Amino acid sequence: MTESKDFDGLRTVCPNDDPVTLGSVLGLPEVIAGRPEIIAGAEDLERLVRWTHVLESPKVQEHLRGGEIVLSTGVGWSELDCFERYVSDLRSVDATALILELGTFLRKAPDQLVEACRRLGFPLVILHAPVAFIAITEAIHRSLLAAQTMQLQAKQRVTEHFAELMRSGATLQTVLDHAAAMLQAPLFVEDPSFNLVFFSETPLLTTQHFARWQTRSRAEHAAGNPNRYSSRIEAQGTYFGAVICALPAQHPAGVDHVLTLTAAAIGSSLLTRDGRVHWQRGAQNELIQDLLDYRVGSQRLCATGFGATEFPVIDRALVGFTAQRKPHNRWPSSEMESVRELGQQHNIAIVLAEDPRNYGKLIGVLSIPHGQRHSSTLSLLASEVRRMSGTQLSFNFGSTVAQVEQVSESLREAIALGALHSAGDEISRFATAEPLTLLVHQLLHEPAIQALPERYLGALLSVDSERGSDYFEVLRAYLQHPTNRSRAANESHLSRSVFYQRLAAIEQLLDRDLNDAQNIAMLSVSLLVHRFNLALTRSS
Repeated sequence: MTESKDFDGLRTVCPNDDPVTLGSVLGLPEVIAGRPEIIAGAEDLERLVRWTHVLESPKVQEHLRGGEIVLSTGVGWSELDCFERYVSDLRSVDATALILELGTFLRKAPDQLVEACRRLGFPLVILHAPVAFIAITEAIHRSLLAAQTMQLQAKQRVTEHFAELMRSGATLQTVLDHAAAMLQAPLFVEDPSFNLVFFSETPLLTTQHFARWQTRSRAEHAAGNPNRYSSRIEAQGTYFGAVICALPAQHPAGVDHVLTLTAAAIGSSLLTRDGRVHWQRGAQNELIQDLLDYRVGSQRLCATGFGATEFPVIDRALVGFTAQRKPHNRWPSSEMESVRELGQQHNIAIVLAEDPRNYGKLIGVLSIPHGQRHSSTLSLLASEVRRMSGTQLSFNFGSTVAQVEQVSESLREAIALGALHSAGDEISRFATAEPLTLLVHQLLHEPAIQALPERYLGALLSVDSERGSDYFEVLRAYLQHPTNRSRAANESHLSRSVFYQRLAAIEQLLDRDLNDAQNIAMLSVSLLVHRFNLALTRSS
């Protein structure tokens, strides 16, 4: 989900400078002047270079700290009796490579040295022409300092970017999406129990990222996260979880720097009340919103995305629903959790969220085992939730579907039912019982459909706008029960005689026979269009 504030102007553009590697060092003019030849380790030219060290002593462990290119002429190797141990020591301190200059002290690289480097996989480069080591050292250090300067500049830009996001009140999802764009990699947020809470939409996101999320994430943390990047999310002493970055990822400022600032910005957003509410909604609610918005990329991932949040969708019957109540108070998180617990008692998994545009209304998805009697179970669940809430409450259930990609339509059916009915009128309503309502909702934006109310109900609309009347309620009750006027009168809360008088007045105003099947059909469609339009006006 995104927020309305435009953050496009805040996107950071960082230089795409490569780090200093063995390969880039061998391309320096000062090194090329020595006519370098790679004797061993040609496949390791991407090894990073941290520093250079002129070292003639075979006691490398006393002088090196890792990442160095060792420059040598071999002058101190007269006492060296085992090149195998020498190369092994270079590897053990994580040196990058050995550059050996031939000429003054050595005419060729010792065979034992070459053999040891090849066997142990350690890069060995020989220089066939003499070069001042100080010139090589200065050139490499200039490259290193330039790279470090560029990295510091990139870090500053990233820091300023996230600081602006925090000052602007960016939501957790916005922060996550910006970080994912920077790193060009999928990002995920999990809670302390390794439950997936949020994720970013990127072209690199696949179903494999969601597979067995909890199990894999727990194992990764235990092993020190060797196959991904991770940063803890903490705020005011509270540990909320972690933000995870999938491999591969890169950024001139360093992935760890970007991820640390991402975690800090998320922690900052969680200090606000809205931020904590957003966290509580979790990834399931983001997926619900994706379904409602028909996000194509999300449709491809919804099944595995729901699975990662422990909501079963495979081999289950899925039903979209809304629940609305009077008074239209916000749903406390404790009550929403009680709804989930009631569902569990009936072996029904529930994801739900409060509609931010309509307080007092829940929207969500039910997952039901195959073979269970859906309508009776859902009606019972609705009754129990109504008793628990102690309010006038109605559930609207969309069609039962088998594929997560079809849940979008089930949710929209439930929303359509809720738009036409008031909370508390009935405890539960089912889309399958109102096919005409759903058909009109699907065709609502067709110009020919929108023209029907004025064409068939124009006279009633004029009377209602001038002095108000109960004509529309009487007509609605009659069209719902055209063959049972007594029942229609009862639903209108009118005596039969008064109800019949109203019907006669409506027939006269419309100049239509209310016993004619064609008129009943067209008036039914026209009235549904009018009621949907009123509902849209109220919601906007």
